Order: sequence, then structure tokens, then C-alpha cells
Amino acid sequence: MLQIKPTLKQDYAVLALRGNLYADPDANLWKAMHGLVVQNDQRNVLLDLSGVRLCDSVGISELLHLQLTLESMSGKLVLFAASPLLTKMFEITKINRWLNLAKDQSEAVCKLNGRLEALA
Repeated sequence: MLQIKPTLKQDYAVLALRGNLYADPDANLWKAMHGLVVQNDQRNVLLDLSGVRLCDSVGISELLHLQLTLESMSGKLVLFAASPLLTKMFEITKINRWLNLAKDQSEAVCKLNGRLEALA
């Protein structure tokens, strides 16, 4: 089962994921996301993938669904700290062209705020 630890910041929320990101009959990721958006009016989300070991096509679909949902509400989703295995999977499936990926939380915050020049 996927464990999710939310941390609310002033302008965004961080969801630290631990476990495997695949078919989840409990839809924990979607519930956590819905809670952030509805209860806390939080539309900018960073997903910490450092604790995610595996991800299947359902997990990828869920990530894309979250991104599209946030974008439709003028928000943004940025994923960071993916393992080398997840990073390779994102490259092989070409999903990295659609998802906002960052190496670490600092880069993710810069991408969220559109300040990539701060990393140079």
C-alpha cells in the first residue's frame, strides 16, 4: 500500500510517497490530492518520489491524471527525487516529455515557480 505524508507550505504542498505506485484499490494518491485541493485550496503540488520503488502503467496514468487535473485549475505538479529505475522507466515510456520532473526539491520549487534560471 502506498503511504503518503503531506506537508503544507505557503504556496505549495509536498506529498512524500513511500511504497509502490501502482493499481491502488483504495486510490490513496487521489484522495490525498483531493484533500489538498478541496480542503486546503492547494493547487501546486510537489511529489517526492524518493520512497517509491516501483511504478506500473496505472501509476503513470494516475500521475498524468493528477497533472492534468491541477493544470485545469491553474495549478502545477512537479515530481522530484525519482530513483534511477523510475527515471529510466519515465525515459523509456517517454512519459518524461509530459511530466514535470526535477532532481531534488530545490529544483522542483524552482520549476514550480518558473525560476529555472536560479539553478544556473
